[in-house]
Amino acid sequence: MVVLSCAFTIMAQITKAIAFKYQPASKLQNLAFVPNLWQFGIDVVLVGVSYASLQILGFALLFAFYGTNVLRFYIKQRRLSKARKGACPDEQFVQV
Repeated sequence: MVVLSCAFTIMAQITKAIAFKYQPASKLQNLAFVPNLWQFGIDVVLVGVSYASLQILGFALLFAFYGTNVLRFYIKQRRLSKARKGACPDEQFVQV
């Protein structure tokens, strides 16, 4: 199990380095909670760690908070892209 956990950690760090190489950090900030989610899932499913109810409540609140932030971000991005598509191109304006 330790080897599997180490392998997941190494893969996560490599993936993070590649993401920072090809994307600006501001876009990736909305996904900062994903390592916590992966670690929690691996601990519960693969390792079988049992958490106290207060810890589970804390994880649930953390994931709910980050989930709503990510959802708000993507809704805002969708509205911006629709607004850009609906805008009139410069060629349609007549010079006076």
